[in-house]
Amino acid sequence: MATLSVKIMAHPKRKEFIPDLVERLGLEDSDVVWDNDNTRWHTGRRAWQAIDQNADWGMVVQDDALVCRDLIPGLEMALDHLPEIGVVSPYIGTRRPAANQVERAVQDAKDADASWVKMPSLNWGVAIILPTSIINGMIRWCNQQRYPQYDRRIGRYAIDVERMNTWCPWPSLVDHRDSASLVGHGTGRKAHKFVGEDASALDLDWAKGYITMGANRMVASRRFPLKPTGAPGTVFRAPFVATNRQAQTLRVPKRVGSVYDEPPRRPVTGN
Repeated sequence: MATLSVKIMAHPKRKEFIPDLVERLGLEDSDVVWDNDNTRWHTGRRAWQAIDQNADWGMVVQDDALVCRDLIPGLEMALDHLPEIGVVSPYIGTRRPAANQVERAVQDAKDADASWVKMPSLNWGVAIILPTSIINGMIRWCNQQRYPQYDRRIGRYAIDVERMNTWCPWPSLVDHRDSASLVGHGTGRKAHKFVGEDASALDLDWAKGYITMGANRMVASRRFPLKPTGAPGTVFRAPFVATNRQAQTLRVPKRVGSVYDEPPRRPVTGN
């Protein structure tokens, strides 16, 4: 079974949430990485650096997360059924971004009774799961970026460097507390369908297949060359990312002086 190392990314303004979250996840106080300079990436980076590299996967959970029972062992079981290696987001949000496209994907997942929703980009940061094999490279690359959004840096790395899609378990295993965002996102950030704090992730079936967000609605094309698959048995990384507005939500540049912190857009080519 896959192994998962977990850390909590915490801000002092939300310290009252931490004891319950630590207990529900079965962690220790030492697994909490505290914000000590009010800089999102600085705190997130230290949380990822604290992940046990001997595990197969790492997850950083934010301090305002609500989680179901048995989240860590349930995710370890779920990750064994992941259709392809990629980023995993155990939360599908209702408010942003691309709310209409996400709503259609959620309906498709309901209609198909699917276990997973495949998305072209990482859209939410309340809990992020990465293969430990890419964490060090992700940190080095993200250290060079200048915009403040912690989850956007990771999402951009997944798209621009690793060419990874994002996989969301369905239903969501994590939700937001009904509290104000510390970075101006407001209230009302809720999952489309949270399995619930009293439900166990161990009771879910992760082998029922997946739906692709935007299939037959938004166009996906080959934008990158195939990556070498490596030694026999190496998991293949999909060479497809979307060229639609959903993927572009991760590509909003931040103006720094006279230079934009965004690589040039690649030309769109046919399949």
